[in-house]
Amino acid sequence: MPDLRTMYGFIRRELFKDSDGRWMDTVHWQSLDDAHRAAEAFLSLSCAQTLIALIDEPSMTMLHLEPVRLYT
Repeated sequence: MPDLRTMYGFIRRELFKDSDGRWMDTVHWQSLDDAHRAAEAFLSLSCAQTLIALIDEPSMTMLHLEPVRLYT
């Protein structure tokens, strides 16, 4: 988390887990460009190597989505 907080455009991160043991890690950025830059930079961080080693990559899906509407 400390490394993410220092990346340009970072807003917040949310981690979810369902009753079947599936996880969803959601990171909010100011812009899609910020998200893409952070994704590239993240791979070079030492903390990322630890995280990547723990992930079952074939079961992982990474998406970059743009918000369409916010409901409050």
